[in-house]
Amino acid sequence: MINLIRVTVLDNQKNVVSVEAMLEVALNVEEVQIDTSPDAVTEKTAKKIAELLCISSMRLFCLYGIPDTFNFDEFSKFTPQLQKTCINMAFVDNISEEYIQKLNAYIDDAVKIGVTEIVPLYIVYPQQEQRWEALTDLQQLCYKKREEMEKN
Repeated sequence: MINLIRVTVLDNQKNVVSVEAMLEVALNVEEVQIDTSPDAVTEKTAKKIAELLCISSMRLFCLYGIPDTFNFDEFSKFTPQLQKTCINMAFVDNISEEYIQKLNAYIDDAVKIGVTEIVPLYIVYPQQEQRWEALTDLQQLCYKKREEMEKN
């Protein structure tokens, strides 16, 4: 397990190390939690993290402090390939209203589709309100369905 909570990782030149660079050295770790600096997240971070998680042996990946520079649409495209990893994501308090609407739409779509073999991403963000409960309920139902399918 690796926990990088409330830290900023710097390289030898005192530059902030990107989240994806931190993740590259942890591909064989079962659990990784990173409470990142917004400077460590770029638009490229989302796709690179998703690609790394697809080839990792990680069971749990938590990323906290995510700014709205994170390309959530790109990352969420990888959800079907990321089913072996439980992914928890928490966004900063000052994300834009436009970004909040994007996250709302993700949850609304997942709830509308309902229980499938694909477990939706666990995300926490400002103004989430009742969507958090709907998302966690849906995730539990998806995991229950997966367990039932594995028994048969």
